[in-house]
Amino acid sequence: MTSDSNHPVNSLSDTEVNPPLSPRHIQLQVHQQTATILLSKAVLFADSGNLLRAEACCTQALLRTPKNADALTLMARIKHLGNSTAQAVELLVKALQNDNNHGFAGHQLIT
Repeated sequence: MTSDSNHPVNSLSDTEVNPPLSPRHIQLQVHQQTATILLSKAVLFADSGNLLRAEACCTQALLRTPKNADALTLMARIKHLGNSTAQAVELLVKALQNDNNHGFAGHQLIT
């Protein structure tokens, strides 16, 4: 049996296969991960009826990822629960504009 160590794929270094991330890319990943954690907290707060804390978490998530359709949809839900229906509709429309495949936002808009 021959060794594959001379095969071009096996001779690539880790950096050639996975080039180092730029500082900007790392920052975007951190923002996305932080937004995901904040959205998880917002869901828990909204489900427990604490709309003020839910909205605060969702606002922080949107500051990090302003076009995040999940965050926009969740904020719409929070606004709707707080009887701000017009704002909820605006947020759902914005979520669909940012991600027209976001089925949940579309469903919420037509129900």
